[in-house]
Amino acid sequence: MSNQFTNTASSTMAQLINRSAKELTESFAAIDAIAMTNQEKVLRSFAKNRLTEEFFAERTGYGIDDTGREAIDRIFADAFGCEACAVRMQMVSGTHAIACALFGNLKPGDKMVSLTGKPYDTLNQVIGHTTHGVGSLHSYQVQYQELDLTGLLKNNCQDAELDAALAPALAQGNAARLYHIQKIPGLLNDPPHPLKYSNPEAGPGCTQGR
Repeated sequence: MSNQFTNTASSTMAQLINRSAKELTESFAAIDAIAMTNQEKVLRSFAKNRLTEEFFAERTGYGIDDTGREAIDRIFADAFGCEACAVRMQMVSGTHAIACALFGNLKPGDKMVSLTGKPYDTLNQVIGHTTHGVGSLHSYQVQYQELDLTGLLKNNCQDAELDAALAPALAQGNAARLYHIQKIPGLLNDPPHPLKYSNPEAGPGCTQGR
Protein backbone atom coordinates (compact mmCIF):
# COMPACT_ATOMS: atom_id res chain seq x y z
CA MET A 1 0.00 0.00 0.00
CA SER A 2 2.82 2.33 0.92
CA ASN A 3 4.73 1.60 -2.30
CA GLN A 4 1.58 2.11 -4.38
CA PHE A 5 0.96 5.50 -2.75
CA THR A 6 4.58 6.52 -3.32
CA ASN A 7 4.45 5.50 -6.97
CA THR A 8 1.16 7.34 -7.50
CA ALA A 9 2.50 10.48 -5.83
CA SER A 10 5.71 10.34 -7.89
CA SER A 11 3.71 9.93 -11.09
CA THR A 12 1.43 12.86 -10.21
CA MET A 13 4.42 15.03 -9.37
CA ALA A 14 6.14 14.12 -12.65
CA GLN A 15 3.02 15.01 -14.61
CA LEU A 16 2.77 18.34 -12.81
CA ILE A 17 6.42 19.13 -13.53
CA ASN A 18 6.09 18.20 -17.21
CA ARG A 19 2.88 20.20 -17.65
CA SER A 20 4.39 23.22 -15.92
CA ALA A 21 7.54 23.00 -18.05
CA LYS A 22 5.43 22.97 -21.24
CA GLU A 23 3.35 25.95 -20.07
CA LEU A 24 6.52 27.90 -19.27
CA THR A 25 8.35 27.06 -22.49
CA GLU A 26 7.80 30.50 -24.03
CA SER A 27 8.77 32.25 -20.79
CA PHE A 28 11.97 30.24 -20.49
CA ALA A 29 12.79 30.97 -24.14
CA ALA A 30 12.31 34.71 -23.56
CA ILE A 31 14.60 34.58 -20.52
CA ASP A 32 17.22 32.67 -22.52
CA ALA A 33 17.02 35.25 -25.31
CA ILE A 34 17.57 38.10 -22.84
CA ALA A 35 20.49 36.24 -21.29
CA MET A 36 22.04 35.68 -24.73
CA THR A 37 21.66 39.35 -25.65
CA ASN A 38 23.26 40.47 -22.38
CA GLN A 39 26.06 37.94 -22.75
CA GLU A 40 26.76 39.32 -26.22
CA LYS A 41 26.92 42.86 -24.80
CA VAL A 42 29.46 41.78 -22.21
CA LEU A 43 31.60 39.82 -24.67
CA ARG A 44 31.58 42.72 -27.14
CA SER A 45 32.64 45.04 -24.30
CA PHE A 46 35.45 42.63 -23.36
CA ALA A 47 36.71 42.70 -26.95
CA LYS A 48 36.32 46.46 -27.37
CA ASN A 49 38.34 47.15 -24.23
CA ARG A 50 40.89 44.41 -24.99
CA LEU A 51 40.43 42.51 -21.73
CA THR A 52 43.53 40.39 -21.02
CA GLU A 53 44.93 38.43 -18.09
CA GLU A 54 47.25 41.30 -17.15
CA PHE A 55 44.22 43.23 -15.87
CA PHE A 56 43.76 40.59 -13.16
CA ALA A 57 47.29 40.91 -11.81
CA GLU A 58 47.65 41.82 -8.13
CA ARG A 59 48.22 45.49 -7.35
CA THR A 60 49.60 47.16 -4.23
CA GLY A 61 49.74 50.70 -2.91
CA TYR A 62 47.12 53.35 -3.63
CA GLY A 63 45.95 51.85 -6.93
CA ILE A 64 46.79 54.95 -8.97
CA ASP A 65 46.83 54.17 -12.69
CA ASP A 66 45.40 50.69 -12.04
CA THR A 67 44.83 49.53 -15.61
CA GLY A 68 42.69 46.60 -14.49
CA ARG A 69 40.31 48.81 -12.51
CA GLU A 70 40.12 51.32 -15.35
CA ALA A 71 39.35 48.52 -17.82
CA ILE A 72 36.53 47.04 -15.73
CA ASP A 73 35.02 50.53 -15.36
CA ARG A 74 35.02 50.94 -19.16
CA ILE A 75 33.63 47.43 -19.68
CA PHE A 76 30.69 48.05 -17.33
CA ALA A 77 30.02 51.44 -18.91
CA ASP A 78 29.89 49.89 -22.39
CA ALA A 79 27.75 46.94 -21.29
CA PHE A 80 25.20 49.16 -19.54
CA GLY A 81 25.31 51.91 -22.17
CA CYS A 82 26.23 54.69 -19.77
CA GLU A 83 28.76 57.51 -19.81
CA ALA A 84 31.02 56.11 -17.09
CA CYS A 85 31.07 53.54 -14.28
CA ALA A 86 32.86 53.13 -10.98
CA VAL A 87 33.01 49.42 -10.10
CA ARG A 88 34.23 49.15 -6.52
CA MET A 89 33.95 46.32 -4.04
CA GLN A 90 34.14 48.97 -1.31
CA MET A 91 30.58 50.03 -2.18
CA VAL A 92 28.59 47.68 0.01
CA SER A 93 25.08 48.53 -1.23
CA GLY A 94 23.09 50.49 -3.77
CA THR A 95 22.41 53.20 -1.20
CA HIS A 96 26.15 53.48 -0.54
CA ALA A 97 26.83 53.97 -4.26
CA ILE A 98 24.08 56.61 -4.61
CA ALA A 99 25.34 58.38 -1.47
CA CYS A 100 28.83 58.60 -3.02
CA ALA A 101 27.30 60.21 -6.13
CA LEU A 102 25.31 62.69 -4.04
CA PHE A 103 28.18 63.75 -1.79
CA GLY A 104 30.50 63.91 -4.78
CA ASN A 105 28.26 66.33 -6.69
CA LEU A 106 26.67 68.46 -3.98
CA LYS A 107 28.33 71.07 -1.81
CA PRO A 108 26.92 73.34 0.95
CA GLY A 109 24.32 75.69 -0.46
CA ASP A 110 23.47 73.46 -3.44
CA LYS A 111 19.97 72.18 -4.01
CA MET A 112 18.78 68.66 -4.76
CA VAL A 113 15.32 67.84 -6.14
CA SER A 114 13.74 64.39 -6.05
CA LEU A 115 11.42 64.05 -9.04
CA THR A 116 9.75 60.85 -7.85
CA GLY A 117 8.60 61.85 -4.38
CA LYS A 118 10.03 60.62 -1.10
CA PRO A 119 13.09 58.35 -1.49
CA TYR A 120 13.18 54.93 0.13
CA ASP A 121 14.04 54.77 3.83
CA THR A 122 17.82 54.38 3.86
CA LEU A 123 18.40 56.99 1.13
CA ASN A 124 16.06 59.30 3.03
CA GLN A 125 18.49 59.07 5.95
CA VAL A 126 21.40 60.00 3.68
CA ILE A 127 19.54 63.12 2.54
CA GLY A 128 18.45 63.89 6.11
CA HIS A 129 15.76 66.49 5.41
CA THR A 130 13.39 64.74 7.83
CA THR A 131 15.80 62.78 10.02
CA HIS A 132 18.36 65.61 10.39
CA GLY A 133 21.06 63.01 11.04
CA VAL A 134 24.69 63.95 11.62
CA GLY A 135 26.70 63.48 8.41
CA SER A 136 23.62 63.72 6.16
CA LEU A 137 23.33 66.15 3.25
CA HIS A 138 21.07 68.27 5.44
CA SER A 139 23.82 68.63 8.04
CA TYR A 140 26.05 70.05 5.27
CA GLN A 141 23.42 72.69 4.39
CA VAL A 142 22.34 71.03 1.14
CA GLN A 143 18.82 72.15 0.27
CA TYR A 144 16.22 69.58 -0.71
CA GLN A 145 12.86 69.56 -2.49
CA GLU A 146 10.45 66.81 -3.55
CA LEU A 147 8.24 66.70 -6.63
CA ASP A 148 6.16 63.56 -7.12
CA LEU A 149 6.03 63.04 -10.88
CA THR A 150 5.57 59.27 -10.71
CA GLY A 151 2.05 59.46 -12.10
CA LEU A 152 3.22 61.36 -15.19
CA LEU A 153 6.21 59.06 -15.67
CA LYS A 154 4.10 55.91 -15.43
CA ASN A 155 1.66 57.23 -18.04
CA ASN A 156 4.43 58.03 -20.56
CA CYS A 157 3.43 61.68 -20.67
CA GLN A 158 4.73 64.17 -23.21
CA ASP A 159 7.71 66.38 -22.46
CA ALA A 160 5.43 69.43 -22.38
CA GLU A 161 3.50 67.96 -19.44
CA LEU A 162 6.71 67.29 -17.54
CA ASP A 163 7.94 70.80 -18.33
CA ALA A 164 4.81 72.25 -16.73
CA ALA A 165 5.17 70.03 -13.66
CA LEU A 166 8.87 70.93 -13.34
CA ALA A 167 8.30 74.67 -13.74
CA PRO A 168 8.37 75.44 -9.98
CA ALA A 169 11.71 73.64 -9.56
CA LEU A 170 13.20 75.29 -12.65
CA ALA A 171 12.04 78.83 -11.89
CA GLN A 172 14.65 81.58 -12.14
CA GLY A 173 16.99 81.36 -9.16
CA ASN A 174 15.39 78.13 -8.00
CA ALA A 175 17.06 75.56 -10.24
CA ALA A 176 18.80 72.68 -8.50
CA ARG A 177 22.32 71.39 -8.83
CA LEU A 178 21.12 67.78 -8.96
CA TYR A 179 17.85 66.03 -9.86
CA HIS A 180 17.19 62.54 -8.54
CA ILE A 181 14.92 59.97 -10.21
CA GLN A 182 14.17 56.84 -8.22
CA LYS A 183 13.35 54.17 -10.79
CA ILE A 184 12.53 51.42 -8.30
CA PRO A 185 10.92 52.72 -5.09
CA GLY A 186 12.96 50.71 -2.60
CA LEU A 187 10.82 48.39 -0.54
CA LEU A 188 7.56 49.50 -2.16
CA ASN A 189 5.79 47.20 -4.60
CA ASP A 190 5.59 49.70 -7.47
CA PRO A 191 7.04 48.92 -10.91
CA PRO A 192 10.13 50.78 -12.18
CA HIS A 193 9.54 54.30 -13.46
CA PRO A 194 10.35 54.67 -17.19
CA LEU A 195 12.81 57.38 -18.20
CA LYS A 196 12.30 59.29 -21.43
CA TYR A 197 12.77 63.01 -20.91
CA SER A 198 15.19 65.74 -21.87
CA ASN A 199 15.26 69.36 -20.73
CA PRO A 200 18.43 71.46 -21.09
CA GLU A 201 17.30 73.70 -18.23
CA ALA A 202 17.19 70.83 -15.75
CA GLY A 203 20.74 71.40 -14.52
CA PRO A 204 23.99 69.48 -14.83
CA GLY A 205 23.38 66.54 -12.51
CA CYS A 206 20.93 63.67 -12.36
CA THR A 207 21.15 60.45 -10.35
CA GLN A 208 18.98 57.39 -10.86
CA GLY A 209 18.19 55.39 -7.77
CA ARG A 210 18.40 51.59 -8.09
